[in-house]
Amino acid sequence: MGAKVASRLFAVLLLMAWAVGCTDTTPKPRIWQAPGLVYVSDPKDTVCEGVVETLVSHRRAIVNTLRLDDEAVGQVRYHKFLNYPELRKRGNCSSHSSACFFREVGIQSFQPFEQHELVHAYLAHLGDSHKLIEEGVAEALACGAVTPARPNVSVELAWSAAAWASTDVAELRRLYQAGAWFVAYLLKHYDRALFAAFYQRVQPGDEASEVAHVFDAIYGDDLATVWQRALTQPNRDGPCVYAFACSVPPISSFPHAPAQTADACTARPPYVTVQLDGTSWLGSTRSTKRARGATKPRDEDGQLGACDPSTILPNAGLRSSSRGTATGDAQWLMPGAGTYWTTLPTNQLSVKPGGRTLVHPNECPTLEPLPNSSLDDVLFAVSEQSLAAMSARRVASPGKNDGQLAASGSGHEWVMALDRTGAVASRVRSECSPNVRVDVCESCAYTACQPMCAGAIGRAVVLTADTPRVRLTVDGPGDVWFRLRRISP
Repeated sequence: MGAKVASRLFAVLLLMAWAVGCTDTTPKPRIWQAPGLVYVSDPKDTVCEGVVETLVSHRRAIVNTLRLDDEAVGQVRYHKFLNYPELRKRGNCSSHSSACFFREVGIQSFQPFEQHELVHAYLAHLGDSHKLIEEGVAEALACGAVTPARPNVSVELAWSAAAWASTDVAELRRLYQAGAWFVAYLLKHYDRALFAAFYQRVQPGDEASEVAHVFDAIYGDDLATVWQRALTQPNRDGPCVYAFACSVPPISSFPHAPAQTADACTARPPYVTVQLDGTSWLGSTRSTKRARGATKPRDEDGQLGACDPSTILPNAGLRSSSRGTATGDAQWLMPGAGTYWTTLPTNQLSVKPGGRTLVHPNECPTLEPLPNSSLDDVLFAVSEQSLAAMSARRVASPGKNDGQLAASGSGHEWVMALDRTGAVASRVRSECSPNVRVDVCESCAYTACQPMCAGAIGRAVVLTADTPRVRLTVDGPGDVWFRLRRISP
């Protein structure tokens, strides 16, 4: 081959290579930006630009909660991979991780809104701290579908470098959970502005004795004592600080339409908040329609939590251990006064004043039934604070309910009515809290009553009235709850 021919052939090959490069059809990633945020996603992904506002709202809520300097937090980069295989193939996360954060590359995840890793990103400008603090604050502020379990971890083990070097996933999970209970307690019971200083002062390799000195200098308290208090908080919501869920303004009308949904486009969870006065019912009737081919009603379990850390929801015994809400297809809850967040569908929520629906027996003739109280599976729960508030509102009357009873409601008798349940001849099983006796009666005459539950021991009865009266006798302090489930026909 002559030199001239070879030269021409080389030129043709070079041109072909250039053409192939210029016509590369590999889709380019989508990049969306907002102040302090760069979001990268695959063009085939269902997530849309609206996700940026979700992350901006989340950042605002967490930065305000931790009293951080938003400018110092700086820019956060979030790379959302199309799926888990893509994350494994092109990401930097370890093989057992579904998401990760590195200062150099930002957050990587196949989930569109990874709250745990976002918390790490917001705190990165403070430098490295002890893993217990780093993971504890991320767990506490990312509480959602799964509430961290209460671990049995000593203060010495929690801060041990050897414990954190373990490769036992279950043991590391216990340390994460312990951190959540501890950090949540700090954020609830101390000035939140102190946390950033504590985070910065504690070093990654510090053991319990060294952390104790820093803790005393910043919080003015004994680490071991506070650790014990934190892990024994009497509330399932103990390890959670619902900063993002509670940042949503309360809804003011019921039913609130349309129902909120978890949006795959914006990745925003379906949070709403509700403000209650402590003497009103929050009712929820969930859909029991069966999906095609299903043998059981569709489970539309929602979550419910208190925004005020000092508020404890009633019915802790029946609340789902993982979902953080009351069980039952329908629920009527009367928690103490405050603001609550929920993911229960807003078009199925209602608020009903308790003044005419939960009364003393001598007021039974004026009783208004609670609507939509299907006995297929309904739960009623009243907090101890609400019982006290209801008692205080009652006008003293002669006889047994003379207003001279305990302020908590202990010893009181109360009556409710269920709204035309279609319950005649239905066989209904009951459960209840240990401090209440539950009787179901045909009418306000109380001449035909059947005991349903007492001292946490329930029984099945056949109802004889379509709009039964339920008489409650409160025998001790604490929240009161009972659950009714139709078992036939």
